[in-house]
Order: sequence, then structure tokens, then C-alpha cells
Amino acid sequence: MVLLGTNFGEGIVYALRFKIEAAFYVLKHVVGAFCYRFWSKLLVSPTDKTSISLSWTKDNPMAVNLLKKLEVIERFVNLAIIAQGILSYFALVKTRLVWKIHHHSSWLRTYSSNLPSEETVQRACQANILWGASSMLLVWIKTNIS
Repeated sequence: MVLLGTNFGEGIVYALRFKIEAAFYVLKHVVGAFCYRFWSKLLVSPTDKTSISLSWTKDNPMAVNLLKKLEVIERFVNLAIIAQGILSYFALVKTRLVWKIHHHSSWLRTYSSNLPSEETVQRACQANILWGASSMLLVWIKTNIS
């Protein structure tokens, strides 16, 4: 590993590494992008050392099913990336609204910056949905029980 050098292009790529790792952290821990459970008997288990021989033709139903399974996993991860983008958008554009909802629903000891993180936006959205659902339930109870 070269930390110092005359090629500044390597330094830029190395500097972007932290941003990429932070994005993967948010995808994994906040959005849950890699929590899919689409396992198939067609896929080889990590503990099983035997491999399944598939002839990759359109006539083989096992191969077609495996390709469909992989497409579902890819769609799930792509939707999670879109969700992360929406959280980032709300953090940048709706900063005051996010902090307002977050102040009413949760508590932060210290603020690291003026912009909320994706995790703070996610918690504020959850609190807003839960608060809205509970207030609608109270209205329904008052109108139907009284």
C-alpha cells in the first residue's frame, strides 16, 4: 500500500474510499440493503462443497429460475440504493422539518453537524409515520366508541 507518492490520482481515489465505505455502512445498517433472504435450493450453500452443474440454456428451467432469483436480489439492492438517495435528499432539502420531527420524537446528546444524517432522517420518518398512525387511531376510537 502506498500512502505517499507523486501520482495525485491515487490520492484522490484513496480519499474517495472513505465516502464509499460510509455509503455502504448506511446501506447495510440503516437501510438494510443486504438483509435479503432470497435463498434458493439452486444456489450452492457456503457449507456445501458440491456444485450444481447447470447448462445455461433457455430450455433448462433450473437455470431460468436461478437467473430470476438473481434478478430479484439485484432489484432489492437497487431499491435500497434509491431509498438511501431519498434519505439523503430529505437530509439536504428538508433539514428543518427533519430536526423538528426528531426533537419531538427522540433525543440526541450532541449534534455533529447542522445536517442530519441518513439515520436521523430514517428515525424521524419512522416517528412521523407512527405518530400519524397513532393519532388516526385515537380519532377513530373517539368517533366510534363515543
